[in-house]
Amino acid sequence: MHLCLLDQGEGTGAISVGHTVQVEAMSGMNTRSVQRALNSIMGPTAEAMANGLQEPAMRIGAEFQVAIPDMSEFHSTTDPDSMSQGSGSILVWTPNPNLKTEYLDGYLKVAKEQFGYGMEQALGLLYWHKYNIEKAVEDLSNFCPIQEEWNMEDKVTFEQAFQYHGKNFQRIRTMLPEKPISGLVKYYYLWKRSYSQYSLMDKHAKKNGRRIV
Repeated sequence: MHLCLLDQGEGTGAISVGHTVQVEAMSGMNTRSVQRALNSIMGPTAEAMANGLQEPAMRIGAEFQVAIPDMSEFHSTTDPDSMSQGSGSILVWTPNPNLKTEYLDGYLKVAKEQFGYGMEQALGLLYWHKYNIEKAVEDLSNFCPIQEEWNMEDKVTFEQAFQYHGKNFQRIRTMLPEKPISGLVKYYYLWKRSYSQYSLMDKHAKKNGRRIV
């Protein structure tokens, strides 16, 4: 799967896979927070590397050499320049076989749960840093992802969850796992102000010829 950066200005950008997600600048992470995040992804090795205790060893000799395959076919489909021709967009993610799956999963978990990033946003940031997880984690808090507008299904699900759980946003999030707690709280106050005679569930059901009991 490839993602494309549709537009990028100073401090802002948009990553798209059929929809647009905006990003705006925020404050940075402190060193301790970065280290905790890295440790949760890569374990104690990350701390040792960050402290300079483990330096990359030079690999010299025929036994460390690899045969480089013909990449012409690869570049014809994934090269950023070729991807941008005719579409005005550039490539912002392509898988890297040298990146350990467990590290990538850990990075995505940190980006999603601690900073509210979507998968597309987190992958785009990692690609921007040339798959360097440490640099990507350091940059996570420098951007605040603005969540895409809630669709009708999300709004109806929120109302149902609110009926069951009240203002227990932790439980509401079990029904809307893609939404961060901060996003749920923000939507709650917007929803509360705009709540009128009929709820969205009633309106949605009426539109589809059903009745909410």
